[in-house]
Amino acid sequence: MKNVEYDAYLTASSIYQSVLSTDNFTVVNIAKTETNKTFNYPSISEIPWSYGYVFDNVPRLLVEHGVIISKINGLWYTNKGLNKSNGNYKDEITLKAVERKYFDKDEHAEYYIKYREYPKPVDRGPQPAGLYSCLIDIDKLVHFINFYNFYTPKFDISTGVLRFLDSVVKFEGEYQIKAVELLINNINKRISPGDFYKIPRGLKNYKGTPPQMEASKKLIKEIRAKIEENDFLSKGLICVQNKGFGIFIDVSIYASFPQKT
Repeated sequence: MKNVEYDAYLTASSIYQSVLSTDNFTVVNIAKTETNKTFNYPSISEIPWSYGYVFDNVPRLLVEHGVIISKINGLWYTNKGLNKSNGNYKDEITLKAVERKYFDKDEHAEYYIKYREYPKPVDRGPQPAGLYSCLIDIDKLVHFINFYNFYTPKFDISTGVLRFLDSVVKFEGEYQIKAVELLINNINKRISPGDFYKIPRGLKNYKGTPPQMEASKKLIKEIRAKIEENDFLSKGLICVQNKGFGIFIDVSIYASFPQKT
């Protein structure tokens, strides 16, 4: 799984957490952010909570998998309302939603557009890179999440067991488990030393070195050693300790593993 695929998986998972079990569609806003997260604009109440992605090709990938049925660039979806126009103009999301019977014929998608007196431009709200309002097929969304979920490392904090594809490794001790939980929750990202140092605070000090710094280095070495004990995991998961800490997936490992459909 490439980073763009994992990025899309995280975005899709965030969207799914916001829908009801009875929903068969939703309309959401997505835009590029530094990290995958939900975000909103408290000063603009009309714009709902929206979803971030990192890589440019995430919208394209979600379209190819049928998750995004239709999308509009540069507009914030705000709500579904009754069509007050003469019905001659309908945007792409409304057309697809009516075609699939998600919307009634007299309903349409509403967007954040504030008209001003000439010569002031129309206000379409903040314009982050990669802004799209998207009509989402929930069934395809679930299928996409389930497909890529298999290829994502899983960590059980109650047992200390890390599973990745068909391999398992067990971590022990409060600090190892907390550290691995933080690393796996931020897979393919670098964690700042400050955040990582919080884990072993109070462990035995080493002369001339802040205790959490030396303890953190010891922790990442222990975690790396555990991973490298497993031949498969040692090829697929890379522990880094350079301007931060992290576990990264070596995507070449998927070539040696049968693909699920």
